[in-house]
Formats: sequence, structure tokens, C-alpha cells
Amino acid sequence: MSSWAPEWIVGPVIAVEFLLAGGALIHHYSDRMAHSEHAKQYSRMPAVFSRAQDVIEGKLHCKDAEAAQDCIRKLGKEALKENGDWVLLHRERPLEMPHP
Repeated sequence: MSSWAPEWIVGPVIAVEFLLAGGALIHHYSDRMAHSEHAKQYSRMPAVFSRAQDVIEGKLHCKDAEAAQDCIRKLGKEALKENGDWVLLHRERPLEMPHP
């Protein structure tokens, strides 16, 4: 019985090794692409844009175009800041091929 056991176990061992290697590659890729940092940043932005929409609509309803433009300007600066954060984050984490 022991003569066939090593042949039977080879397939599952190879499958586990491929799964471990795949998991390591996915983890490395996710770390380099900074998915968790992006999730934190992007979870904040919908609240910013939603609040800005409410403020702008309120200012336009009150016929205060200057205040609405000011809010749009601030919103644009916030969007540029977010874009700059994205650029800096990816400069710190360049995508590289993992070494074996």
C-alpha cells in the first residue's frame, strides 16, 4: 500500500505549492498597488463630494453664485490634493517583479 501513497500525494502537494505561490504573488501585487491605502482615501471622498453637492445646491437655491463658485474651487483643490496623494503613494511603491 505504501508504494502507491507517494504517487497519490504528489498531486495535492503540487496544488498546495501553486496556491501558496499564487497567494504570495497576489499579496505582493496588492501591497505594491496600495489597495488598502486607496480604500481608506476613497472611503472619505464620497462624503466630501456629497457634502459639497448639498452646499452648492443650497447656495444656488439662495442665488449666491459667488459662494457656490467658492465651494466648487475648494472641491477642485481637494480633488487635486487627492490626486497628488495618489501620485506620491505610487512613487514610493514602484511596481517591481518579485525575485525568486
